[in-house]
Amino acid sequence: MINKKNIWFLTLFSLILVLSVYYVTMPSEVLVDVYNNIENKTKNEEDVVLEETDILAVHRLEDEVEVAKELDLLKMKLVDNGSSIEEKNDAYDKIRKIENNKCLELELENQIKQELNYKSFVKILPDKIVVTIKSSKYDVSLANKVMQIVQKKFKETKYITVKFE
Repeated sequence: MINKKNIWFLTLFSLILVLSVYYVTMPSEVLVDVYNNIENKTKNEEDVVLEETDILAVHRLEDEVEVAKELDLLKMKLVDNGSSIEEKNDAYDKIRKIENNKCLELELENQIKQELNYKSFVKILPDKIVVTIKSSKYDVSLANKVMQIVQKKFKETKYITVKFE
């Protein structure tokens, strides 16, 4: 008797068989050309050299990697059957807080760019806020303006650090 599982098995098996026969009978020149094209593309991509590293881009990349790892761990907790409901709720709350902080960081960076015309990187930590400004000179008045812009977003007083790089 033929059922759906057998039909699917025969269909997939025949598809694999046809593709393997096609691959074996394909001329070797085509395979060599495809391999050479892939090799040339990877060589061209490796030739790209960054002349000047942007410190703000480095900070953003490090932050994205760190946040991605933390989000992955929290998401694993959410889908884990062994986790209690309280642990899952805590993980969900942490995920929401991380996402809200990321949105607020981008908003602050854009506001600093618009009002002061400086590129910046903002990192909201549990105990403080770190703002990195791309500038070669250390300016106290600029730091004060940045602190005021950041503090406007929060109801309670925050510990704000401004770095110039």
